[in-house]
Amino acid sequence: MVEEDLLDVKPQKLDTIFFPDPKGVQRLVKYLSMAKNTLRICVFNITHDDLAKAIEDAHKRGVEVKIITDDECMNNLGSDIVNLAKAGIQVRTDSSKEAHMHNKFVVVDDEFVITGSFNWT
Repeated sequence: MVEEDLLDVKPQKLDTIFFPDPKGVQRLVKYLSMAKNTLRICVFNITHDDLAKAIEDAHKRGVEVKIITDDECMNNLGSDIVNLAKAGIQVRTDSSKEAHMHNKFVVVDDEFVITGSFNWT
């Protein structure tokens, strides 16, 4: 029954990554690098060069990458968002000075979600 399946979800991938920790960042890079078709990224900002490189590398491999980020933070010193957009990655921002888009998650190939409180900085 469909209802029973919804209540008895069994994750296929389960991992815990703690930050700040260089090993944690490398594991996140590994997951981003696993993308074959899509990366749907929704983050406050991206300033961590290893994460930006993994995202751009995925794009260069033909992965469809879309980023939603905060309109003000993307212009902060060190932000990689504008460079990712210049590389051809679709970037959208919130449009409100009163609010900040402060989510932090990525959906990889519509198969798994990585979420938490880690800023990608």
